Amino acid sequence: VGYQDGQAGILGLSGLNGMEGAIWGGLFLGAPNNDGDNAGLMAAAFGAKYGGLFYGSNNNTTPDNAALRAVANGADYAGYFNGDVNIVGQFSSSNKFFKIDHPQDPTNKYLYHSVVESSEYKNFYDGIVTTDGSGYARVQLPDYFEALNQDFRYQLTVIGTFAQAIVAEKVQNNEFVIRTDQPHVEVSWQVTGVRKDPYALAHPLVPEVEKEPANRGTYLHPEVYGRPADKAALDRDELFGKRRPIPKK
Repeated sequence: VGYQDGQAGILGLSGLNGMEGAIWGGLFLGAPNNDGDNAGLMAAAFGAKYGGLFYGSNNNTTPDNAALRAVANGADYAGYFNGDVNIVGQFSSSNKFFKIDHPQDPTNKYLYHSVVESSEYKNFYDGIVTTDGSGYARVQLPDYFEALNQDFRYQLTVIGTFAQAIVAEKVQNNEFVIRTDQPHVEVSWQVTGVRKDPYALAHPLVPEVEKEPANRGTYLHPEVYGRPADKAALDRDELFGKRRPIPKK
């Protein structure tokens, strides 16, 4: 097993699995080269399945195994995906946002927006409706609304005139009724609900959680608290502290 610029230390090609086996300790390295793209491990599947398949199992002594762990220094990416990503399970991060070409200057700028956060599994629905000659408007929600949500909350804002607006009838059969004290009033509405689908109920969101014993006294991001890097939590920096040095040519 070795490596060299543009060469492969391990190469497996077959009609089924190019390489298969169990590894208890190992390291894939790409030769440092600022002039090109190097990969410590590259996998491709020319068919209907996966370029790489990673499986992690745990036991009583190591309950926090990971099928795939990626670590990057500084501003480097620990993972980079060019395409759609599907996650079956839970996902957590310190920040979440979208990044697109800026609509007003797409060739020179990016536009970032953060997601809306909550301490609950909350869904948002909104729209604009105009009440009829009697001051009523019936708002139709998606036909799955009550099957998915519970604990409904309402917000109403009158547009263009001074008038009062109330929720005359709460959500029932996936619709609710707005009433204004004047006819033909435009109303902006928002309804939120908390997920009650089987997955959400089986995996409730717990906002405040005690840190693991090994991570107490440490930080996920020690730098923002003015603390040194050695105060980083193990689940972030254990690979940095234990990683093997990159061999020299």
